Order: sequence, then structure tokens, then C-alpha cells
Amino acid sequence: MMDLWGDHPNAVSWKACVDSFAFNYFLPATHQNPFKILPAGYYKNEGLLNWSGWYHGHNKIFGYAAGLAMEFYNLYHDDRFIEIAVGNLQWISGLHSGFHENTEDFSASMIVGIGNRSKSDWDAMTGTITNGFEADGQFKLSKPKKETDLPTVFGDEGGIHHPAGWISGLTRLYYYQKK
Repeated sequence: MMDLWGDHPNAVSWKACVDSFAFNYFLPATHQNPFKILPAGYYKNEGLLNWSGWYHGHNKIFGYAAGLAMEFYNLYHDDRFIEIAVGNLQWISGLHSGFHENTEDFSASMIVGIGNRSKSDWDAMTGTITNGFEADGQFKLSKPKKETDLPTVFGDEGGIHHPAGWISGLTRLYYYQKK
């Protein structure tokens, strides 16, 4: 909107909003863990949580976070946003803890059938991306709590739309680094 309607009366407010989100939420939120992955959300009286809550598709969060990080990089030319994009994409491609309860412990690509070791999803669709790790399990609603916010359960739901976040992040990383 800022590019298309830079002379709009609200353009200064739009930029201030984007600046505030990028530097006062996105950067600090992603830097609260060593992988620089974007938390699932902020919960009242609990703070930023990574694995808890209603959401069951954390790998999509990470893919879209990578794409957003690269948009911020394009806007601000701040290399910290590249680090965030890479961290979120690496998590999906296998650089993660590998710790969960319902399958053997090992780090593996969460892109079904891609990589030396990869997770599988419930419909065995090669190239899809699983939901990934969760605190409570797929389709279960528990009150989010900081003390139980751990990647202890692996969600194996996959689907044709699941790679969308990954593709978004990967293409933006490629595009903006070639620019």
C-alpha cells in the first residue's frame, strides 16, 4: 500500500504501523528462541508461546514467517530478517529438536519424502509438509500455558495446501537475495 499509494493521507500511519510490528514484535518475538522461529502467538498472562493453543499447523506459521521476514528485509535492508527467514525454513527442512512423544526421536525434514530422513503424513503425499510439533496434539484444545509449551507431540496432518507457507518463504528468500 505504501508503494502504490505513497501520497495517501494515511501513508505515514501505515508505515509507522509496519515499522512498529517489524521492530517491536516480529524481531523480538523471533529472537526469543535460538532457531528464530516465530511463536504461535501471545497469550494473556502467559506471554509468547511456540507450541500451545488452538493452532495445528506450526510449519505453516514458520513458512509464512520466512516470507514476511524477507518482505521486511526488502523494506529495511536489515540482515536480521534474512536470519529469521533462514531459521524458519531450516526448522521445516530438518534443523529442529526432533523431540516428541508419539514417534521416534530424530531430526528429519518435515517435507514428506524429501531429504535423507523425512517425516510422513497421514495421506503419504510426497512434497506436502506436516503440521509439525505441538504441545497438545492435533485438533485438541487446551488452555495455553507457559509450563507445558513444549514441542512434545508431532502432528502428521498433511495436505496439498500445507506447503504454501514454505513456498512463500523460500521464493522470497531466493528472489530478494538475487535482487
